[in-house]
Amino acid sequence: MRNELLRNAVAGLLALTLSAGAAQAGDVKYRPINPNFGGNPFNGDYLLNQARLQNQHEEDAEDPLERFDRDLTRRLLNRAASEIEDRLFGENPEDSGTIPLGDLKIEFERIGATIFLKVVDLVTGGVTEIEIPAPGS
Repeated sequence: MRNELLRNAVAGLLALTLSAGAAQAGDVKYRPINPNFGGNPFNGDYLLNQARLQNQHEEDAEDPLERFDRDLTRRLLNRAASEIEDRLFGENPEDSGTIPLGDLKIEFERIGATIFLKVVDLVTGGVTEIEIPAPGS
């Protein structure tokens, strides 16, 4: 029985080896699908729609007052940055100074080739310190 099982196993293995034949391979060619990377331009709408269907994120309905507050704060900080720039590099450059801005106090000081900014939140007492190299130094 054991010899017969071994003989059947060897015969099966031999048959499998002979029937496999030579392996064949062809050239692998990359064909992009996305039109942004050279694919078919007609795939663009399909891919975009598939991405939108898979998108599980919901757009946050932003409160117009919150957006206004954020935009106003951004503009005020931009204006403060412009004022610091004028005071550091304008016609009459200063080496240090303070700019009050609502609940914030911005202090600046130039020491050598470095400008130190210190933003103090007057409500929480939080302090952010920024150190940047002075332009042209």
